[in-house]
Order: sequence, then structure tokens, then C-alpha cells
Amino acid sequence: MHFVFCLKYMRAFYMRSEDDGVTREITSAFETHPRDYPWKVLATGPGHGIQLRNGRLLIPIWMSTGTGGHAHRPSVASTIYSDDSRGWQRGDIALPNEGDWIIPNETAAVELADGRVMLNSRTESTVHRRLVTTSKNGATGWSRAGFQQELLEPICMGAWCDSSRRRTAGRIGSYFQISTTFRAPMARNNRAAQRS
Repeated sequence: MHFVFCLKYMRAFYMRSEDDGVTREITSAFETHPRDYPWKVLATGPGHGIQLRNGRLLIPIWMSTGTGGHAHRPSVASTIYSDDSRGWQRGDIALPNEGDWIIPNETAAVELADGRVMLNSRTESTVHRRLVTTSKNGATGWSRAGFQQELLEPICMGAWCDSSRRRTAGRIGSYFQISTTFRAPMARNNRAAQRS
């Protein structure tokens, strides 16, 4: 069992259990000096991380300089990842705060059928659509972000997950994604789950 949590929006910790939570090992997951973004605020999700087919653990995060409203603005979205569940690294900034991409945060991740990782993020954009980007490894080489027209954004967290990963002869079977958010672009009502 893997569990990542934050302390006072300043540090992230990783907890691991090999016996269904009876005993736990807690380590600091993410303490690094800001390289390309002078963050003061760090948060995971909300939501869940994922484990890629190659074993990589991947957690969506958002970071803020803490200079704006409620100390959570402006913000950008990225990931933290580990290939051995011992050492953690931060990926590149996947969703910057620029142009129409206003204050991306509260990001969800899913591994696509072709192995790419897609991030789906809340923004405060007047477009009122979820912001998405993809990467081959979930850490670097993010595609240019774009708004997903089918996913309305009432400035609220949305979840995203894929179906079970049944494997037959190395292929994934019964693959689909489920996204949850609200169906009203300006209000937090009319909850919906969409299947892709």
C-alpha cells in the first residue's frame, strides 16, 4: 500500500505498508530546492496517484509561490514520481500559469492505453473547461496543454481513473476512462461521471 500526504502545504511524505497497513514506514517524499519555480506551497491531488505499468509511482501535485489570494495563488501543476518507492523526484512543470491557463491546480492523472500519462487539471480560466496535457513518462516532455471541450470546469476538483487492467497476451483489455466533475460550467451542481 502506498500513501502520500502533505503537512501544512510545505512538505510531502510517503508512507508504505507491505502488510495492509498493520505496520508502516514513513519517509519524506519531496523536499527539493525550487529549480524552475520558487514554490512556497505544495499540495498533492486532491485525489489519488497512479502506478504506471512499468512500476513507476506517480503523484500529481500543484505548487504556488504563495503570493496571491489565500496563499494558494498563483499556481502550476507538476508530478512527483519514484521508480523504486525510496527516492522521489519532481517532474517538469506540466501546466504553467500563463495566458488562458489560469492557476492550474487540483490535478488528476491517468495512464492511457498507449502508455502515455495524461494530466487533467482544474483552472480558473474563463473558458470553463478542464486543462489537459500528456507525457510519455509522466515526468518530462509534456505536450502543449489544451482545454478538453467535453469536460466542463466549474472551478472545482475533478477525478479521473481508468478501468481495471486485465491483461491478455501483453495487451490491456476492457480499457476505458471515467472522469467526474460537474455538468454546469459556472456552478457546483449537476454532478456527472463521463466514460471515454
